[in-house]
Amino acid sequence: MCCNSEKGFTLLELVAVFGIIAILSSAAFYSISSRSSELITEADSLRSYIRYTQARALAYGNTYILQCSGNSYAMYYESVSTKNIVTLPNGDTRVRMADDIRFASGRNSFALAFDNWGVPGLMENNTVTPLSRRFTITLRKEKQTQTITVIPATGFVE
Repeated sequence: MCCNSEKGFTLLELVAVFGIIAILSSAAFYSISSRSSELITEADSLRSYIRYTQARALAYGNTYILQCSGNSYAMYYESVSTKNIVTLPNGDTRVRMADDIRFASGRNSFALAFDNWGVPGLMENNTVTPLSRRFTITLRKEKQTQTITVIPATGFVE
């Protein structure tokens, strides 16, 4: 009886394997969560600018428009024209989202407007048509999406 014939793994080997699995899974989780957190951050930022656009319309008694196109958006008053562009709180006139995040709503470009009462509508050909139903904006990054909904009449942003 010179050798132990029992087969199996030692406690040290098991701990090492579980440690490696934990490190790899946390790295994968971090990678996935950071990609989705970027999309969530951009959606939250857009929600804030929609609310800011409505607040400006109410405060100054004018129509304010948030023109969204591709992966950027800008605010205007009265009409979408370079002379009417508004400097945003961040000091810029246009917000650019990350390159891989795009508007995926039914159309790639739209102008969400708020009249002097804060009522939301869509601007087309310099005419604002009040929303008759919920307006949904979808942001897409690869296969992930985030939706923002604007409620008619009140302009509440979900």
